[in-house]
Amino acid sequence: MIEAMGIGSWIAKEQLESKLREARTGNYFKISKAFSEIVSSMVNLKECQPADLESIYGIGPKTARFFIIWTRPNARVAALDVHILRWLSARGYNAPRQTPTGKKYAELETIFLAEADKRDLTPQRLDEIIWKTGSNYDQQKSFDSVSSLVGATNGN
Repeated sequence: MIEAMGIGSWIAKEQLESKLREARTGNYFKISKAFSEIVSSMVNLKECQPADLESIYGIGPKTARFFIIWTRPNARVAALDVHILRWLSARGYNAPRQTPTGKKYAELETIFLAEADKRDLTPQRLDEIIWKTGSNYDQQKSFDSVSSLVGATNGN
């Protein structure tokens, strides 16, 4: 069991990696280094933008946006995880199987935000509905259920 110590003291005592191993998080070095950099950085986690978080080791576009949408539910960003990419693909968009980077990420994020707007949902809420509906991954049945919950396909 993880002790009731502050994360700063784990990092100061170089215990974070062992605590992560104890919790069986995987990616021990990457997560440990990212936490260390976040704690020592001057990033304001309440107001930061994706680029601020992406400047920290181990944090890419998906992780940065995931943090933002789940700490600021009305944020206009999209965490393009596998479930979102499958949902976009089922709607006729050219979405890869794995999270893209760069221009392709920006393109698909814009599309996802427009899909959320068409359904009068926040991106976080649409993500949550797609996740909950698709977590069983009887793929076509899941996508049909999402369509009935959040509207028809985009017509592409």
